[in-house]
Amino acid sequence: VLLETNDILAAVREAKRATELAPYQPDSWYYLAFGQHKAGDHAGELAALDKLLQISPNYPRARELRKVAACEVSGRKDCLGRR
Repeated sequence: VLLETNDILAAVREAKRATELAPYQPDSWYYLAFGQHKAGDHAGELAALDKLLQISPNYPRARELRKVAACEVSGRKDCLGRR
């Protein structure tokens, strides 16, 4: 709900809290990664996706999203099709 209202920082705080309360709930890690992406925290996004894949290796789209996050963290423009 907070992501829908564009209160990104509050959404990230709530997602972090959710990962603390239920660390083995993959959806919490997904929403944390998504919120961190929206906030521009790509290193945090990458860490959340790594944790997500650790607890749920077959989570839908997680591997694809991790590739994008790793590219964003690297700062390389060529790995996202940008030049």
